[in-house]
Amino acid sequence: NADTGSPENSSGDTGSPSAPPYGEPEACLLQNAYAQTVQDAIQHLNRNEQTVIQFYYFRQETTNEIAVRLGCSVQNVRKIKRRALTRLRSLLER
Repeated sequence: NADTGSPENSSGDTGSPSAPPYGEPEACLLQNAYAQTVQDAIQHLNRNEQTVIQFYYFRQETTNEIAVRLGCSVQNVRKIKRRALTRLRSLLER
């Protein structure tokens, strides 16, 4: 506003097209829809790619832990993760 130099109007709205704050119904619906879209896309990955994505991003395991789980090298886990993320980006852009 004019007193503080901020771009907010008297209603507190900045006028920016940002998403509603977390907890509002619209934000919750959008977040849930996007989460479902990501889960659907993960189902199109091969088994090793799914495993790496699930354990790395959803269970916060390290690449070393995943390598032990899969019985492969850390470099191979990184390669699988990189390939899976590329495929996910492609699937999510559609």
